[in-house]
Amino acid sequence: MAHKGLDSTFVHHGIRKDDMKMLEKIAVTYEIDSSWLKELMQSFHEKKTKNPEIEDKEITRLIEDYLNKL
Repeated sequence: MAHKGLDSTFVHHGIRKDDMKMLEKIAVTYEIDSSWLKELMQSFHEKKTKNPEIEDKEITRLIEDYLNKL
């Protein structure tokens, strides 16, 4: 039986641990720093927590800001 509940990765990044592992594999494949990806996910999660009705333009701005950090 699968363990139910939230894992710590979900609490901090808004994404489950298994999904984060998949994103880390994608980051390696495309030579993207996985810590950058985690920071992006955490920032998105914080914005989404503060404003569940976040608009696409805010998400786009967040992603563009993080892309400029690469």
